[in-house]
Amino acid sequence: MLVASEYPFRSLIGVELSSSLVLDARKNAARLGQRYAQRPPLVIEQGDAAQFSIPAGNAVIFLYNPFGEEVIARVISRIEEAVAVGGRAIFVIYYNPVHGHAFDASPSLNRYFAANVPYSAEELGYGPDIADSIVIWQAGGPMHAHANADAKIKITVPGFRAELA
Repeated sequence: MLVASEYPFRSLIGVELSSSLVLDARKNAARLGQRYAQRPPLVIEQGDAAQFSIPAGNAVIFLYNPFGEEVIARVISRIEEAVAVGGRAIFVIYYNPVHGHAFDASPSLNRYFAANVPYSAEELGYGPDIADSIVIWQAGGPMHAHANADAKIKITVPGFRAELA
């Protein structure tokens, strides 16, 4: 959310189940808001992401392998419900797409982009690799897929790590 606040989104909403993490996130959001008042406000909702209603309008959903397959399936159902309303575009950005096959199986979502994104020099050593895989799906948008959007997702550590083949 902190990085997303650097871009001109109308609003940014984070959903977290843990009450202690919600409190920490809200403190961080308040600090960011004081330092960068021109950025969109960060709203941290406490709740189950699989039950969260996606607000009206266009949306970008960011995931970094946050859930197991069962919860991912429920999140996808919420996205499909939001798309069914029509008149909106939704993008799902999924870093380390361990359960990407579930998004691929959705009749409402289409692959838009896929790539291995190298860590910046400052980030090397903080993650398990030198790059992260990212896949973006879109729904309701007229945009055409990038050339490598259909890259195969290869699971390197079941439930934990994926890369693009």
